[in-house]
Amino acid sequence: MVGRGRAMDVLLSGRTFTAEDALAYGLVQEVYAPQDLLAAAQAYAAELAAYSAPRSMA
Repeated sequence: MVGRGRAMDVLLSGRTFTAEDALAYGLVQEVYAPQDLLAAAQAYAAELAAYSAPRSMA
């Protein structure tokens, strides 16, 4: 997903990286400020509960 070169760099270097780096690498879809994270997670869970097939959620 992130490309072989980037994957090897992340795996072999042992470096830590920021949430913004993870977003740029394509490892995460969105980044939230700490004070916004809980509300965003709850909204996402509500969306999944309302619009996803029950079997998919099981």
